[in-house]
Amino acid sequence: FGNTPLIMALDKGFIPIARALLEAGANPDIQNEIGSTALLIAAGKGHTDIANLLLKVPVNPNIQDIHTETPLMKACALGHTSIVRALLEAGAKPDIQNKIGTTALLIATEKGHTEIAELLLNVSLDPNLQDKHGETALMKACALGHTSILRALLKAGANPNIQNGSGTTALLLAVCKGYTEMVNLLLNAGVDTNLKDTSNETALMKAVANGHIEIVKLLLITEWDSQTQFESLKTALKAATFYKRPEIKQLLIAAIAQCQKSYKNNVQK
Repeated sequence: FGNTPLIMALDKGFIPIARALLEAGANPDIQNEIGSTALLIAAGKGHTDIANLLLKVPVNPNIQDIHTETPLMKACALGHTSIVRALLEAGAKPDIQNKIGTTALLIATEKGHTEIAELLLNVSLDPNLQDKHGETALMKACALGHTSILRALLKAGANPNIQNGSGTTALLLAVCKGYTEMVNLLLNAGVDTNLKDTSNETALMKAVANGHIEIVKLLLITEWDSQTQFESLKTALKAATFYKRPEIKQLLIAAIAQCQKSYKNNVQK
């Protein structure tokens, strides 16, 4: 209900009729009963030419439907890159959050739309915004294995040490999934390897539990020279014993010996 001829034409894909209605002065910002507008429909359907025409009328690029979705969110969700570009050029705000805290960047990241994520990161936005679960774009990239998006997010200054509601970080997610390249990227970005989730587990403990030996090796390259880190290594060793990971166990025994040596040297200085 509440559909205008313009909304109906776009919904059915009758592009010539929609164009004629716009040229005749049809109001593109009228919303139907679910809050949809001509631009919201064009963005969702991928009608690039009409979206461009609407944005020249002008039209409100940030209008939200009853689900608090914006045209930018819809275009990001469905991978309509050219429409995303046009919306951003027309002043669409990328940091608007819907009712569950999701942003255009979070959506693009979750869907794995690398080019769109890069377009969003090239405008002024906050790459660290969290949804209602405390999830960031960086976390979603790590959970879903979108390495190229992770790389773009880190380049844009995304904070890898943010924790969600369960204390999980991007690193913890990448470790659990066994994404070695992602773990390496996060380590090179200076991520804190000692952060724990609400289960009191570090990245090293999760790598041991899941048997990701290459990730264990990467994590052990970092400096292990404090009493706290020594205790963490001992806990990881217990886990390696429990999960019957003999190769990892030998790596940890060597790391513990090196940590003890480094710690003693630091104390004596």
